[in-house]
Amino acid sequence: MKKTIIALLLVVVMCASLCACGGNGGGEGGEGGGAAGAVQQVGNFSIFVPDGWESKIGDLLDENDPNKCKLNEKDATFNYISAAIYDNEDTVDMSIETTKEINEGSEDVTKKIGDIEWTGVKYESLGYKCVVLKGVVSADKVYYYNSVGYDLDGEIVTAVLESLK
Repeated sequence: MKKTIIALLLVVVMCASLCACGGNGGGEGGEGGGAAGAVQQVGNFSIFVPDGWESKIGDLLDENDPNKCKLNEKDATFNYISAAIYDNEDTVDMSIETTKEINEGSEDVTKKIGDIEWTGVKYESLGYKCVVLKGVVSADKVYYYNSVGYDLDGEIVTAVLESLK
């Protein structure tokens, strides 16, 4: 009896901790209510930043790199959107191929927004919707897009991709 009560308490604590993590539990991450926000300058980007979100330049390797940026919902602990600008497709292609190899069940995707055809993969990891894309603007300007916790067809993702030109 004592073990059963302890097991039930552990289940309740685990459920409560999962509910407290990441936006909307790793689903749409708050995309259901529309894409209110504004295009802002973040480093070398003009990028759509949804209302209630934070933006910053750089990444883990270089927090001051103006060719990389990250967007987070202020309350989210894991969900994010990141973008980077590269001068060729090689690095982005390698990242997409590695993502395919690592994530069983990944699905190739193509999404045309404006003049840019975005290609890459989408997959689920630990219950989170994930996307890795490239968008070729010119021979020396390639966008890399990565998100965790947001549906590729959601309004926020579409607004972010539309803002990258």
